[in-house]
Amino acid sequence: MQNSNFLKRDLKTFAVINFTTAILMILFSIIGHYLTPYKLIPSSVIGGTIGLLSGVYLCFKLNYVDKKNFFPVLFSSLIYFGAISFVAVFNLNNPVVILVVFPLTGLITIISNRYFINHHYLSASKIYGTFGLVLAFPALYFVVASILRFQFGYDFLFGFVENLLSRTNG
Repeated sequence: MQNSNFLKRDLKTFAVINFTTAILMILFSIIGHYLTPYKLIPSSVIGGTIGLLSGVYLCFKLNYVDKKNFFPVLFSSLIYFGAISFVAVFNLNNPVVILVVFPLTGLITIISNRYFINHHYLSASKIYGTFGLVLAFPALYFVVASILRFQFGYDFLFGFVENLLSRTNG
């Protein structure tokens, strides 16, 4: 019986997160299209981020997300959403990738909620420190790559970025 309650709660969480993210992403992309033509991607990413924030908050208020793990679940969901948004921008010619990865946002919220419930002994400083390292990695990558390229003449770290930018959707 307990597993049935967990499954129902997880399905509700999945539905709430994906619904709010999708509705606000579509709404912001329509608004962005009318207000600033050719700026569809930034407005849809902003809408998806706001939808994810509101969906996780709604799950928090409905007690689908554990109260003491609200911020770790929120940050892990935002990190995943940022990563898939980056992937989606460079794969606009392959909509199957976009249709597969965006619905997983609710699943990531469920997985992170379960993880932080089961690993309650982790200190908050370790959790937030790990999130800080993950969020600081792109900036560190570009600083190191810029120093190596412009000071020492090694541009091997920019190969990945130049490959992305040379694609038609990048």
